[in-house]
Amino acid sequence: GLAPPALAKCYVLRGERKLAEEQTREAMALLEQTDELYEYADALKVLGIVAVDDGRYDEGMACYEQALALHRQEGFLPGIQQMLHNMGTTHFRQGHYEPALQFYREAFAAAEQGGIRRGIMHTGDALGGVNRILGNFQESVAYHKRAIALARELGEQRWLAATLNNMG
Repeated sequence: GLAPPALAKCYVLRGERKLAEEQTREAMALLEQTDELYEYADALKVLGIVAVDDGRYDEGMACYEQALALHRQEGFLPGIQQMLHNMGTTHFRQGHYEPALQFYREAFAAAEQGGIRRGIMHTGDALGGVNRILGNFQESVAYHKRAIALARELGEQRWLAATLNNMG
């Protein structure tokens, strides 16, 4: 049956990536007949996550790029921020730290522009990590501190613990 992107995300979390990919592609075929750009972009994001998790980085990046273009077309800052963050993470996972830094910076700017507090928190933590690896320790600490403050403010205990751990 048809699995909307939200259900496909559950399959991804359960480790059933092949099922998530199959059902997301089925959903996309139906969405292509509509004007639901957000849902289509969300489905592309799911395909990107599955591809990256499977080590198919180029395919994942292509999905994220398509989703990013749709979100930009709609002017949807949360989607723009999330795709830029995912693109940064894809580079980070491959050890490409300079491109990761650039994507994370763009994602962070989009989050700040849109007042997307969870985006600022998540991408701030990522910027802290990549800056630490690149030897930019002051920037690393500043981003981590900002992510920690937001995690506390939002009551995000899991992110608070993760960021404190990432900070070292």
